Amino acid sequence: MKLKRILSIAISALLCLALLPTAVAAAGGTKVLVNGENILEAADYTVTCGEGTAVYNPVTLELTLNNATINTRGIGTGSAGIVTDGDLTVILVGANVIDLSASTPSASGVWADGNLTISSSSGGSLQSSGALVSWSAGDIKITGSVITVNSQSNNRSSVWSRNGSIYIENSTVTANGSYGALLGGKDIIIAASTVNSSCTVSGYNAIGTSGGKIEIRENSKITASAVSSAIYSTKEMVIDGSVVSSESTSSFGIASASTLAIQNGSDITAKGNGSGLSSGTNITISESKVQAAGATAAGIASNYGRIEVIGGSDITSTGTTAYSAYTGLKLSLQNDNLIELKVGSSESDAQHFDGSPYSAGVTFDSDDMNTLGSYTYAHVRVHTHVFDREVSSTDYLASEATCKEYASYYYSCECGAAGTATFSGTQLAEHVVSSALTYDDAGHWNACSTCDDKLNYEAHTLDFVIERYPTEAVSGSGHYECSVCGYVSASVPTYSAQPIPETVVTPSQPSDEDTSDVTLDEDNVPGSDVTIDEPVQSGQSDEEAESAAPNPQTGLIAPMGIILAAAMAALVGKRG
Repeated sequence: MKLKRILSIAISALLCLALLPTAVAAAGGTKVLVNGENILEAADYTVTCGEGTAVYNPVTLELTLNNATINTRGIGTGSAGIVTDGDLTVILVGANVIDLSASTPSASGVWADGNLTISSSSGGSLQSSGALVSWSAGDIKITGSVITVNSQSNNRSSVWSRNGSIYIENSTVTANGSYGALLGGKDIIIAASTVNSSCTVSGYNAIGTSGGKIEIRENSKITASAVSSAIYSTKEMVIDGSVVSSESTSSFGIASASTLAIQNGSDITAKGNGSGLSSGTNITISESKVQAAGATAAGIASNYGRIEVIGGSDITSTGTTAYSAYTGLKLSLQNDNLIELKVGSSESDAQHFDGSPYSAGVTFDSDDMNTLGSYTYAHVRVHTHVFDREVSSTDYLASEATCKEYASYYYSCECGAAGTATFSGTQLAEHVVSSALTYDDAGHWNACSTCDDKLNYEAHTLDFVIERYPTEAVSGSGHYECSVCGYVSASVPTYSAQPIPETVVTPSQPSDEDTSDVTLDEDNVPGSDVTIDEPVQSGQSDEEAESAAPNPQTGLIAPMGIILAAAMAALVGKRG
């Protein structure tokens, strides 16, 4: 029993030792062929490559290319300028080139059966005429590098992870291939990078996955063109805060078999012979700009889901119909913005659709989509007020019209909102006329309470009113009154005061017996030779004295003293 136990332990130990080299070989590879040489067998793990070198570290599994030029292929599990049957990290220093364009048959640039990582801390570059390949189950990671792969002439793809994922971070990658440019068996993740990719053979993608998702994020900038779908994901696709321009000559510009999300300020241009944007289920566009165009299909199409636009997005779509969505179109608001949907055949003739702009979220169901589907162009965006309309209504009244000033109105927007700038109306208000007459020394009128205009003006109709007759001590005076408005003038003088003139009469001596009273009346005074004249002021002519009264139509009575004096004189003269 004890012996059997010892044998079991020994056998287990041997099995572990047997497995250990295999595990190491799977990680690091039994061969690392560089420029046709197995660098594991080279002195100091160094191979001369043109004027540069390739140096391998078997512990860290890092191959450092320092201004290396590789033009000889090695044949292992694959045919390439660099070949390994395990994992490999390629560190780039300076400008490095793999040129196998003269090889027959054509060869890849780098071939790894495990994970392939290409990195640089100094902005090193690699230019390759053949593909970068992870063949078995490994991933491809490119970080901090400038990579250019032109494999179209070799009828190959450019960057291909057959059963793994592709990660590109802080790098610039140009990938031009025949059978695909960036192809991932699982996911493709691009972050903070610039990628320019193209594919020339139908059935392959400029950027595509066969069993995973695509994420483009962190201000990446992507250009993709292909005969088939330029960017295609078999699972969900997320474009986050990035700029993407994608075009297909026979299929979709950007397509996801699952969901498609465009968000956080992304800027997308997608053109396709089919749809510009297409998804198997929902398409969500949030706070982003999209220009989608389809030649033989809808500009934006959700085959079995809904299109949802959230917040401050700006989306133009054109195609045989602008939108095609199996379960409808939803417009959702953020930050109290209005959102508008205009439809037509182009931007120049687009009109607001069905109550646009909207102050609340709105959903168009499948029936609405039938109506919306009749338009080949649609534009969804946050409504921006443009205050350029002159509507003279009380809704926009800034100040009311008067009889002197036109009313002012606020300029308005097509949505009905009022701005702050104003324009003038074209009609004045009626005068506000007082029924009471206003007057001055010259005439009277009806006054307007809001302006200085004199309405219904007329000269006064005057009557002269005597205030006081002149005496020997006091001048006479009077004033004018208007019989229409009640105007009263200031007092004006009539005749000045006139002292009684002294008359010298030599009467006859009456007899003592003649004691009868004398009565002055109209029977005896008129018979006298005395004539009573109007008093004449010193220096006046008869004509001037005659016109001294303010109003010729008003008779003035001579002072009583003058009349009595004249009567006495006449009487004395008669008796004498």
